[in-house]
Amino acid sequence: MRNKGIGTASFVLIALVLALICFGTLGLYSAKMQDTRVDQAIASSKAYHEAISELEIKRLRMERGEEPFQESVTIPIDDNRVLQVLLVNEAGGVQIKKETIESKADWIEDTHIPVWDGKEK
Repeated sequence: MRNKGIGTASFVLIALVLALICFGTLGLYSAKMQDTRVDQAIASSKAYHEAISELEIKRLRMERGEEPFQESVTIPIDDNRVLQVLLVNEAGGVQIKKETIESKADWIEDTHIPVWDGKEK
């Protein structure tokens, strides 16, 4: 009777199936996380381009005289970001001189780094 090989083959097969299940689960998790990031990037890009479109409409209205000229224009992109634009009124029309994206989120600088001085508290 030689059935020692069957136990080893079963063990190897079970280990292989478990490894494939683990890698498959990790691959699925990674794909879902990547899909979430892609959706966030698409939404962010869409919001930015909508703000750029709104800026261009304002610029053209100022150029035509439909709106009063403003040197600085602020357009919200989303809840956390705004588009700050500096315009100049030249002979060729209203031109964009500087364009920046600024965050509206509060940021508090923390310069304190607790260092252990060797004594118990």
